[in-house]
Amino acid sequence: MVIWKVIDAARQSGLVKAAAALCVLAICIGSLLPETERVPTGLPDGKLEHFLAYSVTGLLLGLAMSGRKAPILATLNLALLACLLEFLQQWSPGRHPRVSDAVVGALAGMLGAGLSAWLRRGAEARLNGRTRPKLTGA
Repeated sequence: MVIWKVIDAARQSGLVKAAAALCVLAICIGSLLPETERVPTGLPDGKLEHFLAYSVTGLLLGLAMSGRKAPILATLNLALLACLLEFLQQWSPGRHPRVSDAVVGALAGMLGAGLSAWLRRGAEARLNGRTRPKLTGA
């Protein structure tokens, strides 16, 4: 299918890396802006904003990074970023750090990075002529 070629080409282009960097920047800015300067997204819950932002960023980071452990590194980086940004919110006027927001961000980043691992494995299998990803192990 053509989708696997598109995924592989996107992984190798600089566009995915640029999109991942912009997502990380948007998360940083959105997390540290004072409450009075935040732009409302229209989403009903702040947790949903966290979930969408971190899962899309996890997906893009997982695709943008090279190596087999890229999704794991993307997950760890986003989990650390979520914790750091929640800690720094105590100095942003009108903002309050919440452990639940950091947990949602970390789990959403893990979900996005896991999806990137699945897409990477599928693209590699299809491009190598296999119909299904090869299972490794004993």
